[in-house]
Amino acid sequence: MTVNSYDSSPCISGRGDSLGFLYNLSWECLTATPGQVNSIEDRRLYLVALHSESFRTFEGSNSQKGDWQWNQLADYAADKAAVYYLNRKIEGADPRQFSVIFPFGDDDKWKRFAVSKSGDTTFVGGNAIGNVDLRQFRLLKPVRCPGHWFSHCIAEHTDDFFKYGNWGGIPGQIGGDIVFLQTGGINRFPGMASPEMFMFATTKGIFFFIRGKFYALLNDAPYPTDDPKYPKKNLVELDASQINPI
Repeated sequence: MTVNSYDSSPCISGRGDSLGFLYNLSWECLTATPGQVNSIEDRRLYLVALHSESFRTFEGSNSQKGDWQWNQLADYAADKAAVYYLNRKIEGADPRQFSVIFPFGDDDKWKRFAVSKSGDTTFVGGNAIGNVDLRQFRLLKPVRCPGHWFSHCIAEHTDDFFKYGNWGGIPGQIGGDIVFLQTGGINRFPGMASPEMFMFATTKGIFFFIRGKFYALLNDAPYPTDDPKYPKKNLVELDASQINPI
């Protein structure tokens, strides 16, 4: 089930054409109070378990959450056989052990990352990523362009990755691993993080300087899942002799 909430006014103001005049003669407008604004909630069911007493949604499972978190909870449902996210079954999820979690906190900048857990397995966007504790995920802060071949960096703050979304995900770190978080999963590069490491982004992509070498975060094929929003990434060492100014 998906939930779409929005406000709507029964009357039109500031429109002088005939359509606006006719709209304001509607029963909804004539019976409305001055300045009335209606709160509308549209719910759509993509998959329904008919006559099943075990069918349940998750939106009431935590009353302390904010609006965006309630909307995420409403995207999940379960019966005794399976768990569903939006319009598809979550492979590998056990409804007896399943829960929707918010490992990054309450800030709504994280609202596009839907995270859940079943036993020791974590899911992002309904895709299994293994036994990964995303509570340990730490954002990597971008630096200014380091010179060399890089002179057109466009991300100066971590919030730029959330605001623009040009790079398809969020770079971070879990322990000694570099992690690229996407709406459909993660790409993890074990042991690649180092104390002197820094990261920066240009219009061409995301780059790292690790142990004296430059690396680019590039798309690779094939996709690890059927979700095209979750392309596999690879850290590719850059050959200085072949790099054009970026």
